[in-house]
Amino acid sequence: TEKDEVTGKKKIFVPLTEDMVETVVKNIDLDSADINIRATNPNGFSAATILRYLLNYFMRRNYFGEILNEMLRLFCIDGTVILKTIRNFDKRLNSQAIKSKIVDATNFLIEPSENNIQEAGAVIERNILKISEVKEYPWENLEYLTESEARPKVPYVEVYERWGDLPKYCLTGKEEDKNIWVPTVAIVSNLFSNPIVHKVKLNETGIKPYEECRFRKIFGRWHGRGIGEILLELQSYLNEVVNLRLNKARIS
Repeated sequence: TEKDEVTGKKKIFVPLTEDMVETVVKNIDLDSADINIRATNPNGFSAATILRYLLNYFMRRNYFGEILNEMLRLFCIDGTVILKTIRNFDKRLNSQAIKSKIVDATNFLIEPSENNIQEAGAVIERNILKISEVKEYPWENLEYLTESEARPKVPYVEVYERWGDLPKYCLTGKEEDKNIWVPTVAIVSNLFSNPIVHKVKLNETGIKPYEECRFRKIFGRWHGRGIGEILLELQSYLNEVVNLRLNKARIS
């Protein structure tokens, strides 16, 4: 509880975990300026110079420095950070661009015992999008979209994006393809009320647009172990000791 049962005073939470997270983030100190390209062969010096300028341009255009800063903090706190890279329309640039974004782990579904995303049978990302945003995508059945109950006061919709194997029957409709599994991407909205399929497409490369990074890898568990989990017992003990001493001083 927030207040002590005996004294009625508000309990003190010692910011040990926050201090450790900030210390580790500061020590890692990774920035886009630290990402560089070096030629290992003298014949590649010219190509490396050109590629270095192109890489810096891409990172500035994609605001990769800000993404790195946010990734580092989530990496330390949660123990797992997921990055999604896709080609999409950029309103600021008014053109197609390769975009990277951090995916909220609470909106990302994967078998907990998987080794990594690319080896997983399938992964699902839950997106909360404005209906006006969804209608900008080249998807089918957009006219059947209905407002999500998750945010009843705003015209939002829940969209689920699944990357993984599906029976080839889902693409061809042929009975003989029911036992043939192929890599696909499927996009569905209103999954728990009135499911609407917007897109089912063959993923020709078989590569999912996600990559994960873990603070500490645990055998048999996909989710990494972050500083918050590592210090959980010590944080609890420290809070208890500090509040017991404060209560003793108040009562005496």
